Amino acid sequence: MNSARYQLEGTIGHFTVKGHIWQSGVIECRPNPLRGAGIIDDPEADPAKAFELAKEKYDIHKRDANGSVNAAVSSVFYDIAYAAKEKGDKATYDSVKRYLLNGGRKASAFENAMQNREIKILKEDERITEAAQAEVEKKFNVRYQIIQALVREGHKKETVEKAISQQVNELHKVNAPAPEEFIEAYKTGNRSKWYPIYNRLKLAGWSHNDIIALIK
Repeated sequence: MNSARYQLEGTIGHFTVKGHIWQSGVIECRPNPLRGAGIIDDPEADPAKAFELAKEKYDIHKRDANGSVNAAVSSVFYDIAYAAKEKGDKATYDSVKRYLLNGGRKASAFENAMQNREIKILKEDERITEAAQAEVEKKFNVRYQIIQALVREGHKKETVEKAISQQVNELHKVNAPAPEEFIEAYKTGNRSKWYPIYNRLKLAGWSHNDIIALIK
């Protein structure tokens, strides 16, 4: 794969375009991470401004009925922190993180939120799909090379591998056999016919009991 690409950033409607233009002409688009802060219509929006507006709009100390921190409020500030990280605005990133921790969020929850956002964006990269397909086809050298390339670009290996793993699970679900296929194969009494289909259903998320229920 040709690694030559150009960075493109800008705000269009409800989306921020920030990704790679490959020679194939593909452009990656992702939701604007600042939308939750209520400044989506501001073309000059930046994480620092989003942070100040969010503090005015949302109560960081808001709790749900069961006493847990409010997930929606947390998500707004996590989005801003991640946007700051992407833009290299360490001051705002650190400020938002400190604000969240002081507001009752755990450091581990913050790190997980940052990783989940990175995984979501990574999965928009066609190389993640390529690596996932390579794993399914047991072409582990291809998978390894893609991981190494993404690590060289600054991504953590653990995060890249989680993104690939999620994509693999999605591929298994998309390519899952129809239940009728398993039923017909099982009726033959030939284990070599029905067991591979059983395994594909398991990979797609079916439980053993759900599969067995098809033949009862």
